Amino acid sequence: MTIVQLVYASNRRAESALDLEKLLVGSRARNMKAHVTGYLCFRNDSFLQVLEGGPAAVSSVYASIATDPRHCNVVLLGYERAIRRRFSTWSMGYVAEFGELQGILLSYSAQNEFAPHEMDYRSAIEFLSDLATGARRGTSTTDTA
Repeated sequence: MTIVQLVYASNRRAESALDLEKLLVGSRARNMKAHVTGYLCFRNDSFLQVLEGGPAAVSSVYASIATDPRHCNVVLLGYERAIRRRFSTWSMGYVAEFGELQGILLSYSAQNEFAPHEMDYRSAIEFLSDLATGARRGTSTTDTA
């Protein structure tokens, strides 16, 4: 079975109301049903997300995000075939507050700000992977797998 990874960055549309908890619950249910895994970072009205799974399922989820009125400035940072899932235990891992993970942000950013549109595909994958690893150690993130 072919596995793909897709990474995108976007912003929350300023005029849209965002109930992040409701969004996460719906996304996790949809992703589990479609066998899509991934990780989401949301901070300062910016999203950075990796999705992984079968090509049709990942493309479908991304298409719904790209047309979601709550998102704007949706930019595809990369899409490629993967050897394996890197986020297989996360139906949708999530982090908003870096707390103890602030050092991870500094490893991938020239400044102390979360700026996902400035990341390239490889940096974004590594950044999200490092956040997920920090989460597995019990710091600052949530998910229901």
